[in-house]
Amino acid sequence: GKESEKVDIERRSVLQFLAKAKAALEATLRQNRRSDGLWHSYNVLDIRKEKETLEVERLSLMLEGQVAILSAGLLDSNEALEVMESLPTSGLWTERHQTYLLYLDRETIEFLKSNRVDSEKIDAIPTLAKMAETSDERLVVPDPECGFRFHASLTNGYALKDALDKLAGESEFTDQLVHDRSMIEKLYEEVLNHRSFTGRSGTMFGYEGLGCVYWHMVSKLMVAVQEVAKKSFESHASEEQRRRLAGAYYHVQRGLGYRKSALDYGAFPAEPYSHSPAHAGAQQPGLTGHVKESLLCRFGELGISFADGCLSFRPYLLRSVEFDGLDVEQSGTELARDTLSFTIAGTPVNFRRVSGIEDVAVVVSKSDGTQKSYAGGVIDGEVTSEIVRRSGNVSGIEVEIPSERLVG
Repeated sequence: GKESEKVDIERRSVLQFLAKAKAALEATLRQNRRSDGLWHSYNVLDIRKEKETLEVERLSLMLEGQVAILSAGLLDSNEALEVMESLPTSGLWTERHQTYLLYLDRETIEFLKSNRVDSEKIDAIPTLAKMAETSDERLVVPDPECGFRFHASLTNGYALKDALDKLAGESEFTDQLVHDRSMIEKLYEEVLNHRSFTGRSGTMFGYEGLGCVYWHMVSKLMVAVQEVAKKSFESHASEEQRRRLAGAYYHVQRGLGYRKSALDYGAFPAEPYSHSPAHAGAQQPGLTGHVKESLLCRFGELGISFADGCLSFRPYLLRSVEFDGLDVEQSGTELARDTLSFTIAGTPVNFRRVSGIEDVAVVVSKSDGTQKSYAGGVIDGEVTSEIVRRSGNVSGIEVEIPSERLVG
C-alpha cells in the first residue's frame, strides 16, 4: 500500500545519500595522497574573510596518517603496498630504534627567536604604529634585538580578541580599528602560527615528542598492515603480493620491543612501554594499548576468528619457522617438530604443518571420546559455544595447516 511505498522511497533516499556521502569521503581521502606515496595526516582549514576564500594547509608527515589510510579500507593491495614500502625510506624511520617515529623530527626554534615582529610591519598598520609611537605596550612591546614582540599576555587568539575589543571601546582607536583589526589578527597568526600548533610533538623531546617512538602507534601500524594482508589474501592476492605483504608485516613487527634485545630496547623486552625518546631507551612502563594490538595480531597470525558464532582457523601470516620444534631439557619434554601448540578459552589446540593438502582441516575431540571433523577450518556454532563457554565437553582441537600456506 501507500505506507510500504513511502517506506521504500525513504529507504532509497537514505541509500542514495549514503552512496553520495561515501563517494565524497573517498574523494576527500584521495586528495591527501602525497607525491612520495605516503599520506597527509592532518589539514588546517584557513578561512580568509577579507578574501572570502578557504585554504587548506598541510601539517607535517605523521605515522598516524599512514595507519589511518591503511585502516580505512580505501586502498587496494598495490596502493597499500606503496604506503608500506615507502615508509622505510621516509623521515619517519629511525635507525637508532629500527622502527618508526610518531612525527618527523626537526630542529626547534630558539625561544628568543620566536615572536619577532619587524618594525616595518608595525609601521604598516596605523593602530600599531600609533601605539608604538606613544609607548602603549598593550599589544606590542619594543625589543632592541628584533624590533617588536607581541605582548606576553596575548597567549592565543582569544586573548588578542579581548585586547582588541577593549581598544575598540576607546574613542582614539574606534574608527581606525574598523580597518586595522583584520590586519593585526593576520600579523599575529603569521608570526605565531597558532593554527598549526600540535603541542608536545613540536616542542618536547619525550612523552611522544620530537624524535620519539610511540610504541602504541607502531603496534597500530602492525594491526593495520595485518588487516590489509588478510583482506588481500582472502581476495586471492598473487604470490608476489602475498610475499610483499608478509614482508611488510614482519618488518613492522621486528621493530617492536618484544622482538628486540634488552640492549636495543633499553628495557626488559617482554614488558610494554609507552615511548622511546631519541636520546634513550624505552620509557614509562605500563599496560598500554601496545599490549592489546600485540594480542590481536597474534590471533591474526594464528588465523583465529569468529563469524556468525563459528570459530575458524585460517592462518595466512603464520611463519613456517614456528613449526621447527624446540628441545626443552629442563622439563624433559620435547615439542614435536611440525607442531605448534597453544590454548583458546582453556582448550588445547595443536597446529600441524602438513605438506600436500589443499586446505585447513580440523578435528575436534570431545571428552566422551568422540571426534568431529571439519573441512575448511571452520567449526560449527554448537561446538564453538562449548569451547567459549568452557563447558569441558571439548578436550582438544587438532588443526592441519597446508605447509604451502605458511610464510617461508
